Amino acid sequence: MKALILAAGKGSRLYPATKKTPKPLMPIAGKETLCYVIDEIVENGITEIGIVVSDENIDEISLFTKKNYSKFKISMILQEEQLGVAHAVKISKNFIQDDNFLLYLGDNLFENGISKVVSKFKLNKNNIISIKSVADPRKFGVAEINKNGKLIKIVEKPENPPSSLAVTGIYGFNNKIFDHIEKISLSKRGEYEITDAIKLSLESDDIVDTQIIDGWWVDTGNIIDYLKANEYKLISNKDSQDIKKIKAQRTTIDSFSYASTNSELLESQIINYTSIGENVNILNSVVENCVILGGSKIENYQLKNCILSKGTSLINMGPDRKIIENKII
Repeated sequence: MKALILAAGKGSRLYPATKKTPKPLMPIAGKETLCYVIDEIVENGITEIGIVVSDENIDEISLFTKKNYSKFKISMILQEEQLGVAHAVKISKNFIQDDNFLLYLGDNLFENGISKVVSKFKLNKNNIISIKSVADPRKFGVAEINKNGKLIKIVEKPENPPSSLAVTGIYGFNNKIFDHIEKISLSKRGEYEITDAIKLSLESDDIVDTQIIDGWWVDTGNIIDYLKANEYKLISNKDSQDIKKIKAQRTTIDSFSYASTNSELLESQIINYTSIGENVNILNSVVENCVILGGSKIENYQLKNCILSKGTSLINMGPDRKIIENKII
């Protein structure tokens, strides 16, 4: 069994932070997003991994995986055009070959990981999708299931959802899915939808299992959800940071915040789920619920619900702290 991670998206909703840092390498709670995805996969015994990447991020992601995951078989698969999930799977056929595989959408993070999906898929080799009840399923693929948890129907972003069960970012596919992908056409939004391939699987009388996701699930594609994922990961971090090792003078650091030991904090407050990268300097500032990427400098600011791109410099020489909220800078 192999795993396929989709990481070719441009991260346009997190721009300009993703101009300097590829979306899969954006940090959450002090660790690159892609780390959480790869770690979950290898923890479930899968060591052959393909990562679908773009022209823009292939070099950085390749370098990152060689540096951090050299003992695993990780292949880069170039998707020159982003034409949907099914297209990404299709171009990965040479990597998958005749194997069954786990498909992981790289923007997604899960509180309790993917072990239940993987275990159920390994047990019977039926295609499987992960699902979760959400308040407003209209912006997702939506599943309708029977009393035994088998998929009856799946629809993409319906105006009138047949259920509250959103399809999340984890799938298990047997190799027959490639036959169905070959038959689908571009959708109205110009993509090859994996839901269309799953529909053909159902029409062929294939069994499609489902697994309800326990705990939280976050798609980190926008600033609100990205910061929410950072909050959740900071709360669930089992290896809490030793605050005494951080270079901080006359500075308070919330216990649910993270700061690199290579950063320097002076006369500031770091509160409410803030993550600070390497070589960051913060002076006379309040930073709340933010992610500050490496090499940034902040002086005399009050930041709330913000993402600062790598190497950002915010220097305010005025008498009062300048306030910025709800922005990517």
